Amino acid sequence: MNVLRKKAGCLTAMTLGCLLAGCAGDGTLLSEKIKAGENAIASARESSASVSAAVELKSAEEKLAAARAAEVEKEYDKGVRLAEEAQVTADYARARADAIKAQKAAEEMRAKVKALKKEVESMPLR
Repeated sequence: MNVLRKKAGCLTAMTLGCLLAGCAGDGTLLSEKIKAGENAIASARESSASVSAAVELKSAEEKLAAARAAEVEKEYDKGVRLAEEAQVTADYARARADAIKAQKAAEEMRAKVKALKKEVESMPLR
């Protein structure tokens, strides 16, 4: 999980660097970033983040809504920042949901191996 947080932090830092470079001069970039945020949220939903990473998914949705509001207000820099944060947060939610699924699958496999081992140990020797 710490790796995911570090990646999210790196992506946020890159986002801020892009904003400081003045790459959000008009609404075109903001529209692209909103679309990317929508795609990331959809991907997170598909990986069942709404169940296992609900807080993160809700945060991403709220940030995307705020980015859309900023677009209406023609606050493009703010909107780009929010849309990128929404994308990073949604990516984190998806990754967290995937990690939880993998952890559950591993636990199920361990239980099956344990049951098989017990069954084999209880078999009579020939």
